[in-house]
Amino acid sequence: MVGFGLAIENFVIQIVAGLSQTSMTGLMSLPGFATTIRRTINVCASGQPVPDGFTLYLNAVETWLVATIAAYHKAPEDWFTNFWNKTSPTRIEAKVPAKILSDAKCWVHYKNVVRRISPDLVADEILVMVRENAQSQYDELIKRRSS
Repeated sequence: MVGFGLAIENFVIQIVAGLSQTSMTGLMSLPGFATTIRRTINVCASGQPVPDGFTLYLNAVETWLVATIAAYHKAPEDWFTNFWNKTSPTRIEAKVPAKILSDAKCWVHYKNVVRRISPDLVADEILVMVRENAQSQYDELIKRRSS
């Protein structure tokens, strides 16, 4: 159980670090917390009491896990629904009469720009949405727990 708890904690910390827009390389615990499960095990093994705030830390690990999984699940659909489905050339061409499209010089430019959208760029855009969704989910879950 301890090994599983440590693995989940590490997984959550790495996800939060990866989603952060600031450099958090080498992040060893969640932002705002000075403790970890491993540190607490070591403290307790030496006969000291469980540090204050450890329960809050475990709640934060659980909350970040739920929030990030929900955000990873939701973000790609949001990106494709709210952005690409409205701005893709195929979608636009379906709504605009052919005569207008053939006369519009900027249309050729737009199609050339859109062709440059790479899987890496889309992945980056989706990660931005994941970060925003995860933070929003986390804040909402914390708010629900405290009320």
